[in-house]
Amino acid sequence: MAASTMIGVGAWEVVILALFGIGGSGLPVGIPPAAEDPLLAKIAPDDCSFYLSWAGMAKPDPASGNHTERLLAEPEVQTLVAAVEKAIGAGLMSEARGREDRKLIATEMPKLIKALLTKPTAAYVGEIGLGASGPTVEAGLIVSTGEDTAALMTSVARLESAIGELSEVEAGGQKWKQILTPPGAPQVLWGFKGRYFIVGIGEGTVEKIVERARGESPKWLATIRERNKVPRVSSITYINAKKLAGLPAQFGAPPQVAAAIKAMGLANVTHIASVSGLDERGCVTRSHVAIDGEAEGFFKLATGKPLTAEDLAPIPADASIAFAMRLDPEQVFRTIEGAIGAVEPRALAEFNSGLEEVREELDIDLSKDVFQAVGDTWRIYNSPGDGGLIVTGLTAVVNVRDGERLAKAAEKIEAAAQKAAEARAEPNEFGRVPRHVTIKHFDYNGNKIYFMNFVGDESPVSPAWCVTEKELIVSTFPSHVKSYLSRKSDAKSVASVPEVAAALASENPPTMLAYQDSKELFKVGYPVAQVMANLFVGMIQREGVDIDMSAFPSAGAILPHLQPSMSTLSPTKDGIEMTTRQTIPMAFGVWQVLPAVFVTGGVRSSGPFPEAHDHIHDLEIRKFPGGGGDGFGFWLPVAPADAGGALASP
Repeated sequence: MAASTMIGVGAWEVVILALFGIGGSGLPVGIPPAAEDPLLAKIAPDDCSFYLSWAGMAKPDPASGNHTERLLAEPEVQTLVAAVEKAIGAGLMSEARGREDRKLIATEMPKLIKALLTKPTAAYVGEIGLGASGPTVEAGLIVSTGEDTAALMTSVARLESAIGELSEVEAGGQKWKQILTPPGAPQVLWGFKGRYFIVGIGEGTVEKIVERARGESPKWLATIRERNKVPRVSSITYINAKKLAGLPAQFGAPPQVAAAIKAMGLANVTHIASVSGLDERGCVTRSHVAIDGEAEGFFKLATGKPLTAEDLAPIPADASIAFAMRLDPEQVFRTIEGAIGAVEPRALAEFNSGLEEVREELDIDLSKDVFQAVGDTWRIYNSPGDGGLIVTGLTAVVNVRDGERLAKAAEKIEAAAQKAAEARAEPNEFGRVPRHVTIKHFDYNGNKIYFMNFVGDESPVSPAWCVTEKELIVSTFPSHVKSYLSRKSDAKSVASVPEVAAALASENPPTMLAYQDSKELFKVGYPVAQVMANLFVGMIQREGVDIDMSAFPSAGAILPHLQPSMSTLSPTKDGIEMTTRQTIPMAFGVWQVLPAVFVTGGVRSSGPFPEAHDHIHDLEIRKFPGGGGDGFGFWLPVAPADAGGALASP
């Protein structure tokens, strides 16, 4: 049986990815952003389905007034970045194990990936349709390669030699490389034009890119930049929701799909746009869901009254995590019910049957006794002053409309749990009580606190709740409920924190607000991070990777730069807007780590297909039979992005 080469993710690179947060949300590429290339804003068509762009990465300025940029400029952070990049390069070569083809990929692929993530880049998807031979698509990518053009040309040429069977196609006055694709699949061309690397998917795409580069940028792009202003733009995302919502019908999807789209509120969403970058203090992301007319479905849930300082009174000023929002549970219930019914009536019948079972077993009507009894103002927080450690002290406080009805429901739940526990709590012949869970309560300052009591079962928390005349309090432990009930009336709330106060006093106050005391969380999490990093680094070194804990930055290099994180959501006349401000939206240096995924993982059997297929992790080169001989197809994930100039002649 023939063997094929599998280049995948090995143990050490998985550890690096976990250690440095790849795959999480956070630091956008293009941070700090270099000067934008205006040509990249021109490549997308007027009728675009999707667009993603980012600026190149500039060298961080240690004298900047921006906390994020100063953090990235810290010598210890730069040392870590350099150490990770060096370790990845060494690891790639080590795993090549003497194979020349693997060495070539290990040498050249990281250069290309680094260019994609550190140079001004833009990608788009234009038309998507269904042709006679199958799905059709127009999509493109362009990278402003600048002074590294010659070096990247060499890298691309060497990688092309590893792919093997390629052809050349004349388009737009020059020759482009083309990979042989399966019959009916879109054409894929790539090459350099001047100081730009271009990839075109679909017939005539590269010609359209070159032609549009000589014109003006599309109006929708200028509109979203103006609507979501960011002082120093790093990345832009645009989704034409209206266009994409019509695709299911175009591809012959059943009517239930269109019903689901409408029920969720997507039918009148025209587009979703997001602009990220740096402002005066840190990272900022401004997003906008544009809605034609009134919000529907799940989007309507975000259109309640704005939050006030009084609404935030239950959250203490020392909260390390705080979240508040307007959300009517009865409205949520009806929205979910409507969505289920619109998509599948039989599923709605099953849904209602489940509610009826709850009514029969507990004598509780969830709609009347719970959802209608609870109010629409929700607050969730973790307070170090209450004994909370990041998430162990999470406490939710909700105003109630009918405290008496809700209290009766709590009593019925306790009684049902107690009855169920009694049936299986009898001691055995050795006098040991079987494992079980029950609900107990105790009185505290005139209030009844319920909590889950685990007998023999291991549980890290003991969920507790209390219903007062005005509020429902739920927490991870009874002690946190007691802390809330005993809090003094004149205690300061999170509304006194400057960042929160500014959001409440803004021109468009939020209906949802999330706050994070980054410094407090760092103080708690950093000691744990050091322990975990040491364990990970030890594992990595066993794979022959030269990196150790000397590269790990000190707390003093990070802590002074951390600022509170703040996210808000507000309804507007034309939709819903969201704003996030923070110091570190993701782990440091995403591009330094990403090439780690392109690491060899050993030789594996090709299975029943002797022609086999070579993998470069997500880059896959697969041989297939074609009408005019064998061809090759490949899939390479690229994370595109933004910016503009003029396409020079090669």
